[in-house]
Amino acid sequence: MPEIEKLTQRVAFDLVQSGKAGKWGEKNNKLKLKVYPSGEASWVFRHAGRETVIGQFSSVDLAHAKQEAASIELKLRAGEDPITKRRLARTQIPDEHLTLRAGYNLFCKLELPLKSPRYQQDYIHEFEKYILPKFGNRPFFEITRDDVIAFIDPHRIKRPSIAKRLIAYLSRLYNWLSNRPGFSSHYNDRFINPARRVEKPIIKERSGYLLPEEMRRIWDACDLLPNPYSAACVRLLIITGKRTVEAREMRSTHLDFQSKVWTIPNPKSGDLEDKVPLTERAFEIISEINKNNGPYVFSSNGGFSPIYTDNKLKLRLQAASGVIGKHCGETGWTFHDFRRSIKSSLTNLGCPLFVSEAILGHKNKGLERVYNLADLLEQKRHWLLKWEEQIFT
Repeated sequence: MPEIEKLTQRVAFDLVQSGKAGKWGEKNNKLKLKVYPSGEASWVFRHAGRETVIGQFSSVDLAHAKQEAASIELKLRAGEDPITKRRLARTQIPDEHLTLRAGYNLFCKLELPLKSPRYQQDYIHEFEKYILPKFGNRPFFEITRDDVIAFIDPHRIKRPSIAKRLIAYLSRLYNWLSNRPGFSSHYNDRFINPARRVEKPIIKERSGYLLPEEMRRIWDACDLLPNPYSAACVRLLIITGKRTVEAREMRSTHLDFQSKVWTIPNPKSGDLEDKVPLTERAFEIISEINKNNGPYVFSSNGGFSPIYTDNKLKLRLQAASGVIGKHCGETGWTFHDFRRSIKSSLTNLGCPLFVSEAILGHKNKGLERVYNLADLLEQKRHWLLKWEEQIFT
C-alpha cells in the first residue's frame, strides 16, 4: 500500500487528479484515500484487514474524514464494532428474510434447478418433511450445532440413511448461503454452519434376498391389496427387478407397446436410457392397469401423481403373504431386496454377469461405458423369462 509523508487536502487533490489508483495514507494512520481506476476517490478507514467507506472525496474534506475516523477508533477501543455495523447497514435484510425457510426458498429458486431431477426430488422431500417443520421459522444464524445433533439423533438408529441425507442437505444449504449477498455478512466473524462435520451414521449394507417360492407368495398376496395400482406395481417389481422409484414413476410416454419395451429415463440427465424388454406377463400387467388420463401409469388419481411404495405397503404384504424372508434378517425383506433376489437366482442359473447387470440397469464402467452401447434386449428378455419360470413353476 503506497505511503506518503503527510496527507493534506492539497496532496489528496493532486493524487486524485493524477489518477494513480491505490490506497494512499500516512504510515500507522488508519485513514486512507482510496483512488479507484475510474478516477473516483473515497476516504476509507482500515482496521485489521477490513475497511469501511467514510465518504466520497468530492463531498467530504480531509478535516471531516479525520473526525469520523477518530470516532470509529474510539468505538473500536470501547469494544464496539462499527465497521461490521456499517457493512450490515448497507446489506441489511429484514429478519423475516433471514429465516432458514427463506434461505431454503432462495436455494430452490437459484441453485436447485441446476441439480439432477432425482436430487431435486429428494432434497425437497427431506427438507419439507423433516427440516423446515423443526427449524424453518428460526433465523438461520441462530441454529446451533447442539440443535442439529439433537434433531438428527433420533434418526441415527431407525433411519440412518435419512439422517445421513439430512446432515448433507443442511450443510449444503449453509455453504451456499455463505456466498449469497446479505447472508454472507453473517459469516465474517464467526463460523455458523451447524451441520459441518456432524458425524454421519454408518449404514450397514443389506445382504438379504428372497427365494423364488417366497417371491411367488408375495405375488399371490398382492390380490389382497385394496389398491390395484399398488398390486400391479409390486408385481412388476418382482418380475423385472427394477427400482421402486423407476416403476412407480413410469409414464405412458416411456412405453413402446408395439415392440413391448419400457425405456427408463436417466435420473440425472432425464434422457431416455435404460431399455427394459417386457415379457408377456409384464406387458399384461401394464396393459390392464394403463387406463389413466394423466402421464403416470401407476396412479390412484387418474395418472396425475404416482402411487407410494412405502413401508406401510411392505408391512401389509409381509402380513398377507406370511413372508419375512429366510435370508433377510429380523426386519424382513424390502422392495430393494427383489433386485438382489433376481440377480442371485439368475447367477445360479448361469446368466452371464454383463446380462444380469444390464437387467438391473447398472451402467458399464471405464471404457466399456464409452464403447459398449448394446441394449441386449433379446438377452435380457431370455433371462427374465428364466426368472419367471423359477417363480411360477
